[in-house]
Amino acid sequence: MDPTAAVAPGRVERGVNAALPAAERPAGLVAFDGAWLRPLRLGWDLVNNRWNQWVLGYNRDRQRQFLSRLSPLLGSLQGMVATLTVAGAATLLLLSLGLLKRGMPRGDKTARAYARFRGRLARVGLNKGPAEGAEDFSRRAARARPDLAGEIQRITRLYVDLRYGGADPALARRLDAAVRAFRPPRRVPYTPPVTDPTT
Repeated sequence: MDPTAAVAPGRVERGVNAALPAAERPAGLVAFDGAWLRPLRLGWDLVNNRWNQWVLGYNRDRQRQFLSRLSPLLGSLQGMVATLTVAGAATLLLLSLGLLKRGMPRGDKTARAYARFRGRLARVGLNKGPAEGAEDFSRRAARARPDLAGEIQRITRLYVDLRYGGADPALARRLDAAVRAFRPPRRVPYTPPVTDPTT
């Protein structure tokens, strides 16, 4: 037997004030009818209902429905795999570009110009050692590639003057122009041996 069936639903909805005679109501309860709490109660019930539907009742169908709303591609397994593959590749590309950019000097134009110069020498097999100074590297590179010795020494001298001698805008422009013009060939040009005409 259900004892609550004897209570009329209308009385429950009207609240405690309607259930008690006016003389028996507590003093604080007279002014407090609870009508202002009804929207809060209904809002809380809505939150509970959404929680039950989307968290406790989350299943494969709800997952597909949710993903289909985000993108039509995500509604099928093949679409999901394709989307995840593209997203993963894009993420790796962005991360690798970020790491490459982090390795480049940022605000210093002189350092950037010298880094470009070193990069062009690295393409022809001349890499600067980690503990090698600019002038030591210049001498070693000039010995390895005598055909580039003049340009290597001139660019290195401009870099050292700017780096350790102070900022000079004219000198910085000369360094930038020299590095831009520096295009070393991959192979050492052939120079025929000098023969003595008297022999």
